[in-house]
Amino acid sequence: MEVSTLPNDSKIQKIFSAQDVKHGLSLFNVDEINAIERLIIKRNGKYFIKCQIKDKYKVAKPEEVVRQLWIYRLLIEYGYPKERIDVEKIIYFGSRIEPGAADIVIYHEDLTHYYILFEVKRPSRTAGLEQL
Repeated sequence: MEVSTLPNDSKIQKIFSAQDVKHGLSLFNVDEINAIERLIIKRNGKYFIKCQIKDKYKVAKPEEVVRQLWIYRLLIEYGYPKERIDVEKIIYFGSRIEPGAADIVIYHEDLTHYYILFEVKRPSRTAGLEQL
């Protein structure tokens, strides 16, 4: 779905107002976008989105909206239980000495080993590869 097809009063439309991120929602369907729209509130003139995993509100930047869209898809479409998903998890990548943070982590069923790691960027960013 393109941002331009969202209603003008859509909170996601306002968060994705920059021209360079207009295409950012094209991977997601209307039901997913509507579900995430319901997680967004406006407080003191700023938008916040409720994290489906941590159950806390964060500033609703485009990258965070995309993260929550992926989490919704992992939970609803792919059927991963919430217990197997974590966000902003500190992990070690390869032989690096300094740890990094994975935006979304899915654990194996044993809940101790990583199964899938996600690095989410705002739709116009290409810098994600350097973080891996």
